[in-house]
Amino acid sequence: WMGMPLGDVGGGMGGSCGEVVPSMAFLTYLAHVTRAKNSSPVMCLSWTPGGRRLLTGNQEGEFTLWDGTNFSFELIMSAHDKSFRCMAWSHNQNYLLTSDSGGNIKYWSPPLLLYRVLIAMMVKQFKH
Repeated sequence: WMGMPLGDVGGGMGGSCGEVVPSMAFLTYLAHVTRAKNSSPVMCLSWTPGGRRLLTGNQEGEFTLWDGTNFSFELIMSAHDKSFRCMAWSHNQNYLLTSDSGGNIKYWSPPLLLYRVLIAMMVKQFKH
């Protein structure tokens, strides 16, 4: 359940016509707590485009795919050699982009098949 922050009782939540702005809302009810078989910290997460599954990326570079209704895990797979840093769906929701602490970026198709890898390049800094 999304609630209004204290101090914003008079007006909406930053939007017009009573629209809810997610950055101005907060959780007031904890629905569920669960753990995967691997106890590595979760570094990033994203709902799949259909909103039925939750995808997490952990510190070991593994994906965990969760069922969004009962929060049981469906899949654990190795995705990166280093820790996840972020993940986001493309605007058309055809690809998931992920990055790791080594600066690598990977493109994934929706069934989590690797599509493309962009390898990090070292940039030398020159002193003037």
